[in-house]
Amino acid sequence: MELNLFNDTWVFDDKYFIICGPSCYEVHKMDKNGTNVYENEAFINCLRYVWNELQEKERKLIMAKNKEFIYNKTRGLGMLNGSSVETGYYTIDGEAKPEKVYLITRFMRKDGSEDMRANALCSIEDAPALGEMLREIEE
Repeated sequence: MELNLFNDTWVFDDKYFIICGPSCYEVHKMDKNGTNVYENEAFINCLRYVWNELQEKERKLIMAKNKEFIYNKTRGLGMLNGSSVETGYYTIDGEAKPEKVYLITRFMRKDGSEDMRANALCSIEDAPALGEMLREIEE
């Protein structure tokens, strides 16, 4: 956790800041509105709040990274500038997700291994409407 002090304002990881309000300490999010998320008379309790929030976000991030993502191709539709357009679905920790239309880009990692990136274009149900929209583009 990175901690900075600017003119009596404690800033944590550029995500939260603590100020001394009129009657207590206030914890605010670093969003465009500076949303007040917690208040307490004790500074240490505000520190605990920020620490717990940052730890919870880190725990969720670690859990997301530990999930098993498996892409399953169901049908190839063609090529577009070296990338393939296909229908497929992801299985995440054994649970099959809805089928979608994907743009698949293959690339080399720094370590020399080949990998792929699947960008969902739309759901299977929305594909006809997307096709109609694309046909309306004039060159």
